[in-house]
Amino acid sequence: MSIPTISLNASHSEVEDSLKTACKKTGFFFLTNHGLETDCKLMFELAKEFFDLNLDVKMELLNCPKSQNRGYTPLDGEKLNSNLEDCKEAFNILSPESDTEEYWPKTLEVHTDFRNNVQKFYKDLHKLALVVISHLENALSLPEGFLSNHHQSHGPSTLRFLKYPTQLVQKNGAGPHSDYGTITFLIQDMIGGLQVNVDNNWLDVVPVQDAILCNVGDLLAKWTEDAVNSTVHRVIIRANKPERYSIAFFIHPVDETVIGDVTAGDYLMMKLTNSHKTRLRNEHEVSA
Repeated sequence: MSIPTISLNASHSEVEDSLKTACKKTGFFFLTNHGLETDCKLMFELAKEFFDLNLDVKMELLNCPKSQNRGYTPLDGEKLNSNLEDCKEAFNILSPESDTEEYWPKTLEVHTDFRNNVQKFYKDLHKLALVVISHLENALSLPEGFLSNHHQSHGPSTLRFLKYPTQLVQKNGAGPHSDYGTITFLIQDMIGGLQVNVDNNWLDVVPVQDAILCNVGDLLAKWTEDAVNSTVHRVIIRANKPERYSIAFFIHPVDETVIGDVTAGDYLMMKLTNSHKTRLRNEHEVSA
């Protein structure tokens, strides 16, 4: 499947015409000339450094209810689809304004400026998100500020490092799901594995070097009364492929935003509660 590519170097009208078409069809598009190409390469290095830590170090940062979707998720620690285990590791970072040292690996602080670099990247992605959201308002003929006024602070937007390990047989990396928020940025290596469901067919999304893959989330679809398409997608790990890394930035409105019959915060919490396995929580509570 061919995902459209939108360059931020194009004129505003070209960007917005392309956005309108992409968001109404598959809800996916590649963003190029975004200005973060060098930073993305650094983040992959830092993600690999994090996931190479010993498991006991990572488990000290376990993502559990008290962490508010922050910290480490081990292999098989999450289900995006209730019928399938997700074969991946993850490390979640929330807004720097709500940050505390307990959610950062101490061992990396000695060797790199890990925390500062990651927090700067979070802020830069948020600035980019505001640019895209402003274009979306124009593309969808929405009043100025209709979306952007609810994204000025970082809110619950989440930066997530992901690692999908090498497998001897094909496995599920992330079960079929749609994203929860406004839009998602995905920075991925060239290994592949992401698939989008179009007309009940699973179609491969071929990575584009230095591009950020963007997709519409559930709340944006609800917000616009389904003027845009929040498409179901998944990740498969093909047999004997190298390990795959990706970095996602999930852009959410502030918690108090009312969209239809629900607040953005309540909707996000409901979705997160469903995706984290009760078994993992119970095991953590027993070992505490």
